[in-house]
Amino acid sequence: MKLPVSPLTLFILAVCAGVAGYTALEGPKSEDGDAGVTPVVRNHAGDERAPLVAAPTGLALRLEQLQHRVTGADDVSDVFGATSMKPPPPPPPPPSAPHAPPFSYRVMGSMRDESTVDIFLTANDRVFVVRSGDVLDHTYRVDSIDAHRMVVTYLPLKEQQTIALDR
Repeated sequence: MKLPVSPLTLFILAVCAGVAGYTALEGPKSEDGDAGVTPVVRNHAGDERAPLVAAPTGLALRLEQLQHRVTGADDVSDVFGATSMKPPPPPPPPPSAPHAPPFSYRVMGSMRDESTVDIFLTANDRVFVVRSGDVLDHTYRVDSIDAHRMVVTYLPLKEQQTIALDR
């Protein structure tokens, strides 16, 4: 059975054979172009008894330089690492703005005069009597009081809260 061979395939084979033949016939040359001349160096400077060693030339010199090259760990990528076709997860949402904690005082009752309203609050076994404009423990300021609600401001965040007074 005869296989068809294209002219391009024959040309590539001829070029490869020519390069191989030229390399085999010419042999390795030093960088100066002198074939067969190998510079000789001593292993230890000034030591007459040290054996003579041929210095690497041409391809051997380039291979020796490659052997001693320094590459950073960052340059190397994981060629066989696992990859995923899934899109990356969305970034986490930004943190929400801080809010005032729940009003930690319990309303016990109120007392109304003609011009003022006093509110009785309790927290941690302590009783407070507050009016509009008072500050509780440097944390809450009583802004206003009416018949059904009390408006306080949480001072660290300047956030207002409304507390129901009637039950």
